[in-house]
This record gives sequence, C-alpha cells and structure tokens, in this order.
Amino acid sequence: MLRFYFLSIAYLLSVLSWGQRVFLNPFATFESELSGITVINFSTDDHLIAGGSKGTIKVWNITERSVVAQKSLKNSVVYADFIDDNNKILVLLKSGDINIYDRSLATKTNSLTTASNPIAASLDPNEHYLTIYGKNEELEIFDLKANMLFGKIDASKKFKKLKFLGFD
Repeated sequence: MLRFYFLSIAYLLSVLSWGQRVFLNPFATFESELSGITVINFSTDDHLIAGGSKGTIKVWNITERSVVAQKSLKNSVVYADFIDDNNKILVLLKSGDINIYDRSLATKTNSLTTASNPIAASLDPNEHYLTIYGKNEELEIFDLKANMLFGKIDASKKFKKLKFLGFD
C-alpha cells in the first residue's frame, strides 16, 4: 500500500523560511494500491491529482479523498498533466504514445506518437507545447494545438543522464 502526503505550499514555504525548525505535517493522506508510481501532478485548481504507474492512470479528488477515474494502460506512464481548464488529461506512455483523455478517462480525444522512448517530459504553462526528452538523446517538441511534431533538437552533447525537464 503506497501513501501520498501533501502539504499546503504556503505552509511549507512559511515553515522553511522560518529557520531550521522544520516540521512537516501532512495536509492530506491518500492511499493507493498503485505500485511503482511514476508520475503525480495536480490540477490547476488544486482539487484533483493525476497519478500514473506501470499500466494505470488514476485521478483522485483531494477534497473527497476518493478515486474519481481510473484507466488500465498497456505501458507505464511517463508523464500526466491536466489540460484544457482541467477538463482533459494528457498522458505520455513509455511506448511514446501521447494520449489526451477526457477527465473521466473514458474517452480518448486525441492521440500522437513520438519516435523516442521518453524519459522526461514537460508541458509549457500555456498548454501549447509538450517537450519530450527520449533515450535517443533528442528533445522533441510537440504542438498540441496543431497535433503535430514542431521540431527536434539533438541534445546528445548537452545533457548527461537527464531525469527532469521543465519550463521556467
């Protein structure tokens, strides 16, 4: 049984800025039978959590502390995030498939495939571009609005063992 501990970000920052006396109290506790969780992401309104593992994606309601959607998948989840005002969920699988589901995970509304075997991914704040770093040591940038590959960048000489990718 795996447990998630979530802290109020404002509380955490106030405690950390206070000094060396750091006491982390969980804001909420969630239990899940998911094993090997590979991704967790919050909705922009902080009411939902998307979590992925080896072959499963789940959506939890933080307020009700309950699972609101679950879907079995053929591959491990590399990246998952809420998009379109939290009405859809973007899911990147280890196979390279980029799928967009409605929030209930019942209907796939869009699908793309990347050439790389993804290691890390990041969605820009405007939810327009998904950047993926794969085992082929290339950055692939997907335009989600146009539903196509926007460009590739050879990153073989720039990154060594990249594990995280993000926007500033």
